[in-house]
Parts: sequence; structure tokens; C-alpha cells
Amino acid sequence: MNGAGHTALRAAPSTSLRSATSPWNGEERGLSLQAPEPPKYRAMKRARSLRKRMTDAELILWSRLRARQLEGFKFRRQHPVAPYIADFACVELKLIVELDGDTHGTPQELAHDRRRTGFLEAAGWTVIRAFNIDVYQNLDGVLTQISDALHTAGRAAALSSPRSGEGDRVAVEGSAKPNASSQSLTATPSTLRRDAPEGHFPASGEEKRTHTQSIKGTTPPRERN
Repeated sequence: MNGAGHTALRAAPSTSLRSATSPWNGEERGLSLQAPEPPKYRAMKRARSLRKRMTDAELILWSRLRARQLEGFKFRRQHPVAPYIADFACVELKLIVELDGDTHGTPQELAHDRRRTGFLEAAGWTVIRAFNIDVYQNLDGVLTQISDALHTAGRAAALSSPRSGEGDRVAVEGSAKPNASSQSLTATPSTLRRDAPEGHFPASGEEKRTHTQSIKGTTPPRERN
């Protein structure tokens, strides 16, 4: 007790202000000092998780897109396109296929879809959408829609691709190999090609012969007097 008859209060031992996860607390130090995981790797981990939890509609459509079954093009499922993850993507033609469930009819979801689609299109992707019910009841119609989109994207890629020798390109029928016997300038989804050189439309018939003669022909020698 002090002189005034009051008991002196002894201060309790001070406790550390550092939390259990403080970088200075022994075993936790290494964990706390780790750098944040890059967004790219977070997206990849989330995509792997989504692949394990695909909806029935996604599984059905994937069974028809995988292994280049549709027009010979490779599709990826749950493909990260930061900050989003596309349901299905053909990276070669920058085509995304999105499947919408029943909740996508609400105003909030529609607004979100518009923002998402706008972002992806600004990044150079073509986005097509289909409802789950369409996959269940009209799968062939959905596949036709995707085929048409592949055709359109293929023609756009053929027009905007680099010159021959500067990179690979995607061509459509009408840009076939030089020794093709017949050509069709009206492409269909089933006639997409990936082996034609840039801007090459082989001449046919009389045009080819005339062109060859104009190159190989020489001026007749002048008669000697």
C-alpha cells in the first residue's frame, strides 16, 4: 500500500503488439514475407478448379469441342483471359464461347455480361453466347452457331494476318495451294484452311498460261542483214 492507503496497481507485463502472423514471430516469418501470388497464377488455379466443377451443359458442349472435333480447331475450356475466365476459347482465332444459365436473365447479370463482353471484345476477342437450355435441346444448332463464328473469324484473320514469311496465318477456301485444281471464293465453316501462303490466289486456265508466257517469253531475235 502507498502512503495514502491505496494499493498500488502493478502494471501487467506488456504484450506484443505483433500478431501471430507477424513476420518477426519465428516460424511465421517465412510465410509472412512471401510475395503475393501474381494474378496470372491465381487465375490459372481458379481455372483448374472450375474445370473440376463444370456444369452438365458445359460437359456436353465440351464433349463436342474437344480434340479439334469442330472444324479442326483447338478449343480450351475455362481459359483465363484476365480478369475473366472464358467458358471455352479458340485461341487461334480469338473466339470465346460463353454458356449462360438461368441466372443470366436478371438485370444485374445482364449488366455484368455486357461489361465482360465489352472488355473481351476490346481485347480483340469475338464472343458468342448460348443458354444452357440450348445445349440440352438444340446442341446441333449451338454447334452451327459456333461454326459460323469460326468461319467469320477465319476470314478476318486471313485479311489481317502478316505477310508470307512473317508469321503463321489462318486462310479460308480461295487461298488454297498453288496446285489446286479448282477454287471456291465462298468459304463455309467446313472449308477453313491453315496452310495457304499470304495473299495467294492461284491463277487458273488461260490466265496462268498467259502469266507464265509473259514471264518466260523473250523478244524474237532480230534478223541479220
